[in-house]
Amino acid sequence: MPRHALRAMTVAAMVAGAALVARFSGTAAGGADSSGYLNSARLLARGRLAEPVRAVPGILAASYPSGIFVPLGMRPGRRPATAAPTYPVGLPLHLAAASLLLGPERAPVTVNVLAWIAAVVLLYRLARLLALPRTWSVMAVLAFAVFPVTVLQSVRVMSDVLATAWCLAAAFFALRARKHGTYALGAGVSLSIAVLVRPTDALVAPALALAVGASPTLLAAAAAGAAPCLLGLGLYNLAEYGRAVTTGYTGLAPSVALANLPNGVLHLGRWLVTFLGAPAVALVGLGVVRAVRGDRRQVVLLTWAGAIVGFYSLYEPSLYGWWRLRFLLPAVPALILSALLAAKELLASAEEVRASRPALRRGAAAGLAVGLLWSLVVSGYWVVSRKVWEVGRSEDIYPRCVAWAERRLPPNAALVSMQTSGAVNFYGHLPIVRYDLLDQPTYARFVADAKALGIPLYALLFRNDRLEFERRWPGEWVRLDGLDEASLWQLKSGAVPAAKP
Repeated sequence: MPRHALRAMTVAAMVAGAALVARFSGTAAGGADSSGYLNSARLLARGRLAEPVRAVPGILAASYPSGIFVPLGMRPGRRPATAAPTYPVGLPLHLAAASLLLGPERAPVTVNVLAWIAAVVLLYRLARLLALPRTWSVMAVLAFAVFPVTVLQSVRVMSDVLATAWCLAAAFFALRARKHGTYALGAGVSLSIAVLVRPTDALVAPALALAVGASPTLLAAAAAGAAPCLLGLGLYNLAEYGRAVTTGYTGLAPSVALANLPNGVLHLGRWLVTFLGAPAVALVGLGVVRAVRGDRRQVVLLTWAGAIVGFYSLYEPSLYGWWRLRFLLPAVPALILSALLAAKELLASAEEVRASRPALRRGAAAGLAVGLLWSLVVSGYWVVSRKVWEVGRSEDIYPRCVAWAERRLPPNAALVSMQTSGAVNFYGHLPIVRYDLLDQPTYARFVADAKALGIPLYALLFRNDRLEFERRWPGEWVRLDGLDEASLWQLKSGAVPAAKP
């Protein structure tokens, strides 16, 4: 294909892809993830690290367990009766910057579109830097763009595509640093921002060190580039959580164990084979052989991918569905490039025997073409059959439900909630009470206190947490009304919390 035609088609496809991301991107603070990121971004835009919990009038928050007045996506702050972000600060920083420039309504779409464009452009440039032909580089971009998790996470208020873009930038700069030393600085800056977005992106550092090489000067330049952001992250963590090297996550340690590794590898491997295709995964295996024989490109790519895949294989496999491959998304470009490099080498080997055995060369070329197209076809089928792009707008119901509920409630009410708590915090005004954190004695005491103070209690529930709510307190609440999958409940005036054995 002529170069100008390929360039025109590539640009047109990129513009169309960006337009689709913009069209289907969600903008709402909904469940834990989106509301957590957006609540954090709002705090940063206001120059604050934490916010006071909304007090239930007359009830002292300090007299109850910490957390029951804190929404999903946030955690108790260092100061009493405050809420602090749970999620890493990187995406909220991007959202806060976009909201200050373009307004909070446009911030999620802006960040999603720019992250998607950056990821596909950097992947193409990285493929070319690794000496893949233009057509093959375009195939790498297509394989990544139609990967179901890429599509899913491109239209949600999530950090995965943004983290992938910064990892790609770091790898691109690191590989260029050997010829142009100033790029080592860019590699360090990019990696540090990737760590802000997702702390586990630090796992990419060994691959970047291999890409930069053993030059102390280049490694020092990369370290100097990373230092300002990492210092800022340490100061933020120190102010927010009391320690420089920590995150806002709690309770993850039991889910990570070496014993999970075999099942984790099998689980993640199954889904990678499903979406990338068995031929592509087999080519990655060939890339491992090439790496052992000294191919520096494969060493860098497989160190990059292997560190991420290996770490997330330690997670309890029951935590994973197919969409939880999002944790591996920063590794997917490396796997795709490794497979394409191995395919190119395999085809070159077939070229050497073309004169004596042309049928072998044609068979190899046809097999590779089918294998590489497999991932495009399977991923495309998965995306279309499940309408993955619709997930981004699925949370648009949250602001409508919060507004609907608060219009119906008295101003002195308190809302018992879980799934909707982050959205209530972002869009609403009423105090939040987390029913999932209330044990029976605490629930009984809170209900008694509310009744004594004349505070009416309501619950705003979604379909996925209504059954758990009803299981906890059967018969004590009455359903008032519903809107789509949300329902509004009220504590019966004479209800007395049941004693549990």
